[in-house]
Amino acid sequence: LYIAEQTTHRIRRIDSSGIITGYVGTGKYGFSGDGGLAAKAKIKGPFRMDFDKEGNLYFSDRDNNRIRKVDVNGVVTTIAGHGNIGWLQDGLEVRITVHNFP
Repeated sequence: LYIAEQTTHRIRRIDSSGIITGYVGTGKYGFSGDGGLAAKAKIKGPFRMDFDKEGNLYFSDRDNNRIRKVDVNGVVTTIAGHGNIGWLQDGLEVRITVHNFP
């Protein structure tokens, strides 16, 4: 079970024995960590999340206006958005598009 904690800026994991561990985020809001371990990244207001069939986690870094991915090795990357608020435009590459609180 994974829980997005918007107010503590973390995503936590609860394993089958009930042990809670930090999975994404340090607990301090901000934006950092792309290319590094997700547990050491700064996120702000994580919201929705889902896994693909390979086990990668995708989540809304809502207050940073980005969609981010944590791969099976625990490395976080931004896959959409650049942090600014605005309107989507057709024809732009997904990493440079604008997302309003995804």
